[in-house]
Amino acid sequence: MSLMVADCNRTRHSLQRPWTGLLFQSWQRELEQELDQFNIAIVEPLHGSVPAVSLIHQAACLSLYLPLGKLERYAGKEGEKRSADVYELFIQHINPSHLRQAAWHAGQILRIARCIPPGLLTGFCATCLYFAALALWTYSTVTAPEESSGRELRTESALQHDTFFLDGEGSPSGALRRFVISGQGIPALSSGSSPAYLDNQAAVMRLFQQVLRSNYPSQAIPQQAQTLYHAFSALGSIRRVKECEVPSKKLPPE
Repeated sequence: MSLMVADCNRTRHSLQRPWTGLLFQSWQRELEQELDQFNIAIVEPLHGSVPAVSLIHQAACLSLYLPLGKLERYAGKEGEKRSADVYELFIQHINPSHLRQAAWHAGQILRIARCIPPGLLTGFCATCLYFAALALWTYSTVTAPEESSGRELRTESALQHDTFFLDGEGSPSGALRRFVISGQGIPALSSGSSPAYLDNQAAVMRLFQQVLRSNYPSQAIPQQAQTLYHAFSALGSIRRVKECEVPSKKLPPE
């Protein structure tokens, strides 16, 4: 299944305008149906006993809507020029509804990662968590308000009535569907007593760091997890990117 998604993305990204074209829209819908069937037949029966299967399924869904291989470059890992090129060629052409759908899958990856047994959030599972963080960071940079912070523009009433959680459990709610289709609502992640809104990149990345840290309560954090921990810290401190700008800090090398 993951190979089918990767093959679709490789072909799509070879075009000048990678996120358009009726052929690839049809291909994407077919893959969505295949992933839904896989979820019903394999993921749902195992989600309680083998959460890693759910994690990988959500990562495959995420990759259907965002070019995961490009996100590190967009975050500045290969320098400012490469970041600007990736934005111009790929990021700015992403369908907004695809970006919002990807944000939901990223939130689900974070939720499932919290359920991974201690010491097992490593290897490909840890990589899935990393791409989820990159996806949410990308969402926040692309949707950043032009002027003042989105947090400053929100009233207390709007926060109370329009906030919904991307890492919520269960079937997609009406609020989530409205968000994906038309961008309504204020997406957030659950974080103790107060939500972590996606435009607060530092707060969002702290949640990812907490998941890594809590998965190793009584043992040393392995090298991969340490590298990701520092990458989350870097993502939380990179300022937002506007249309012709690039990240002012780089991701640490692996």
